[in-house]
Amino acid sequence: METQAQVQEFYRQSATRYARYWLKFLGSQKQNDGTLDRELENIFAAFALAQEDNLHGILVQGVERVYPYCEARGLYAQIRRELLRARQAAESLADPAALARNALFRGRIAMRQEEFDEAEAAWRSGLEWAQEITDRGLVCALETELGVLATERRNYSQAETHLHWALALAQEIGATEQICVILGELCRAAFFQGQLEQAESYCRQALPLAITHGYTHRTTGLLVYLGIIEEARGNLAEARRHWEEGLALARQVGNLARISNLLVNLGMLANETGAWEEAETYLSEGLEVARRLGQSPEISHLLTDLGILYSQQGKRQQAEACLAESLQLARTMQNPTLLTYNLLKQGDFFLAQQEWQRAEECFVECTALQSSPNERDQEKVASAFWGLAQVEYARHNFPNAQRAAEQSLAIFERIGHHQAGQVREWLKKIYHRDTGDTESHGGKGEMRSLLCSQ
Repeated sequence: METQAQVQEFYRQSATRYARYWLKFLGSQKQNDGTLDRELENIFAAFALAQEDNLHGILVQGVERVYPYCEARGLYAQIRRELLRARQAAESLADPAALARNALFRGRIAMRQEEFDEAEAAWRSGLEWAQEITDRGLVCALETELGVLATERRNYSQAETHLHWALALAQEIGATEQICVILGELCRAAFFQGQLEQAESYCRQALPLAITHGYTHRTTGLLVYLGIIEEARGNLAEARRHWEEGLALARQVGNLARISNLLVNLGMLANETGAWEEAETYLSEGLEVARRLGQSPEISHLLTDLGILYSQQGKRQQAEACLAESLQLARTMQNPTLLTYNLLKQGDFFLAQQEWQRAEECFVECTALQSSPNERDQEKVASAFWGLAQVEYARHNFPNAQRAAEQSLAIFERIGHHQAGQVREWLKKIYHRDTGDTESHGGKGEMRSLLCSQ
């Protein structure tokens, strides 16, 4: 008879073989191969077995390989769990490089979920590990991420400090592609401050580097930025030219992620100019590409955009299907950030369509969703209350409109948001109620710009 020890050894060897098999399988797959979708649970099971059997190296390597795949598909909860498992393995190995990379990835997932404090904590711990082993490449990457985080928090001075430090380091070590990345992030920081000339300058510095070295992903990304800058200037033809150039290059090299992104930009630009059929063509193809990639967040965004477009065209049934699927996908992903974005955008749309009940439902759900103290979440809450104020005003329920606007104003003032001025002026008028035109009070175009931001 087999002894208990033999049974345990057989189980251990079987588990080891299983874990090694799935790691080898994972290494043989392309990141966009749909096969991984079908086998992901087996891969996660292999990671659990690797942890039980103290296969620390296999676990760390496997999680690092599957991370980009999970991030692209919005599987944040799942990859967060596996990254924590891998961190424990890296600690057992006493591998500071693995710990630094793990912190880099954990911070990126936290950023995707707008958990800014968690992202910062992860990146600062990673920076300590990277500095300990003098890995200047990792230091540079982590400094860049801290700069991106500061931009998201609208702390532009701090963002520029991190990014310029990262840029100097990247230039010192000859990390040309990272230089392109950092210049792109400096462009974003300048753009958000309204410094369009400076933003363009950073882009123009990076573009020749990206083209010369064949970094097509960076090249197309910089063309996206140049288009956005021109759109902000009102030069829509120039914006379109940059995006069409980027799309042609992305198609040439088969960069599906960038193709999807550029199709969205071109689709929304066509929508802005009233070219609805062209917009539908671009957005429909963008959705198809996003589905091929399995990029759940992008799919949800695109469904909302298409739903609104269909509604504008009078295609009510298609519109309803897209909007419903968009919200369901965000709910299935358990992603409050994405769900709130879609709800705000749909609420704004229903408000413009004078569908007061549906707009109210969207805005009310938003106020309940966001509970964290970070400014981006609080901005969404304030935006939702602002939307509710518009709904109640349209219904001539002035006391409720006033209360909702005051709640919105209190939050906007607390976080120092520029929208506070508009809401404050609106409230002055509602106190006197000398007109009944909601558009003249509400600033519909400015509100749409706020609600569509993310």
